[in-house]
Amino acid sequence: MNIETLHNELGEAGKVTLSKTAYPIEALLKVAYDFTGEFYVYIGESGENYEVNIAFADNRNPSADDVVSACGRFMNEVCDQAVRQIVLKETGAIREAIVSAAFAEASKGIYNKPTQVPGVNDKYKDDPLNILVQKG
Repeated sequence: MNIETLHNELGEAGKVTLSKTAYPIEALLKVAYDFTGEFYVYIGESGENYEVNIAFADNRNPSADDVVSACGRFMNEVCDQAVRQIVLKETGAIREAIVSAAFAEASKGIYNKPTQVPGVNDKYKDDPLNILVQKG
């Protein structure tokens, strides 16, 4: 991982270089999506690395410290997303079993009562379900 500041047509920006083997592209894309409200994010490739350019979306002129801070936030979020994916792979089967068991238990309380669908000869004025009866 490497962070550097650069100046381009968007103003002061940062470039983060990440190893493709250490960070899955899904983690980068999720974080990039989260950052699009505040930043312009460009993800490219260079050999065995991803190169992520991050520029502030508003018109202010950020300092180099602001850019490095934003790149640091991006890296923290990428690490967080990468770990979340690892945990999901390791615990996915358990999670599915718990959710299945919960829905199976919940479905025991549901009784399939026959519904009273009006027949061809029934009239709405007959009101077998007492819908028209005023209550209260």
